[in-house]
Amino acid sequence: MNLTAKKYVQLFRTVKVTSAATVDAQGQPQSRIINVVLALGEGMVTVTSRGKPFWKQLVESGKVALSAMCPERQSL
Repeated sequence: MNLTAKKYVQLFRTVKVTSAATVDAQGQPQSRIINVVLALGEGMVTVTSRGKPFWKQLVESGKVALSAMCPERQSL
């Protein structure tokens, strides 16, 4: 189990809103609200549909930026 991922998933679960940002094929930023659901050995897991642009952008680049603020005002 990735303990760092587990720690961050626990922190993200204290937050109801997490922003995930990727870029589209033209390099334009795309941001949406997601829910981080669990931690595995490889990292954090979220769920999206294969037909959504978010899924396509994740598959193509393998990169995402996440941000949130915990109730204690701790930035993630």
